[in-house]
Amino acid sequence: TGVYIGGIEDGKPIGYGVFYYEKEGNSDSVTYTDYIIYCAEWENGNLKSGSNLKKKGMRYSSMFKMRWYYILNGQWEDGDFKSNPEGIYVEENCNSVTDKWEEFRKYEGIFEKDPYNDYQIVNGKMEYVNMGNWSEGEFKDGNLYNGTSYDKDGNVTSTVVNGEQQ
Repeated sequence: TGVYIGGIEDGKPIGYGVFYYEKEGNSDSVTYTDYIIYCAEWENGNLKSGSNLKKKGMRYSSMFKMRWYYILNGQWEDGDFKSNPEGIYVEENCNSVTDKWEEFRKYEGIFEKDPYNDYQIVNGKMEYVNMGNWSEGEFKDGNLYNGTSYDKDGNVTSTVVNGEQQ
């Protein structure tokens, strides 16, 4: 259950609308809260198959003062994205000195759903924001599989082919 903002017909969402919900979870003894928003077209109370969907999500862990959020776009079909969505995924931690949120890793590109119902980058760019270095190319299990890594000045630091550093 959650909050829906948009058209309603016979008590069911219809037309373009936004649905927001949150849920508590546990993973490896870590408690977290997920906040999810779906922005899309609805039909008969369900997300309309074939419509373009924007899914925004954030996972927050007060135990570690960390949060992860993503904004993904793609075509919706039968309860999930029809193909791998594109978007961004950001990891942040709370600076204990300033008590402000700071990005430490950012992914941009194409994502796929992993076995834990999370999204992993498969093609695009991964940046360590606080250090300024980044990697571009194909990723597997969150690691560069085919691509190039760069330092903060844009100099090549390594090349990876089929998971092996060259």
